[in-house]
Amino acid sequence: MPRAVATATEATKNDVTRDVRACISVDSLTLDLLEKIGRKYQVNKSAAANTVIDLYLAKSKVNSESLVAFHQEIWLKAVHQEGRYTSARFDLTEVENDALFVIARTLFGNSNRSKALRVLVAYFAIEYKLAETHYQGFVIRPIG
Repeated sequence: MPRAVATATEATKNDVTRDVRACISVDSLTLDLLEKIGRKYQVNKSAAANTVIDLYLAKSKVNSESLVAFHQEIWLKAVHQEGRYTSARFDLTEVENDALFVIARTLFGNSNRSKALRVLVAYFAIEYKLAETHYQGFVIRPIG
């Protein structure tokens, strides 16, 4: 028989608790873009990553098609600084963590959360006019 009332512990878990400590590889571009997004929303870089994932989840039906298009038309053609990655810790909810896995499986056919976050951050930075593409989409750079 299902319980009608959740315990206090279950209620706390259902709130916005950051249960997953994810170690994600980010490049200097992603760090710069997270800083810009953080300034826009007045949060730190880690919270900016949460904001980007939450924005994606809020509009996931609309964004999934445009994210795939962004990945194919811009991200794959862009010049990236290979080998210049830093590990950063992000506190994610289980839903945010799962979303990164879904994005990774959709875009790359694997479970690379790091690359999923890098693509998602670049996508939203361009979408919200915090970054732009140059040279026919071959360079993504922050504005300002």
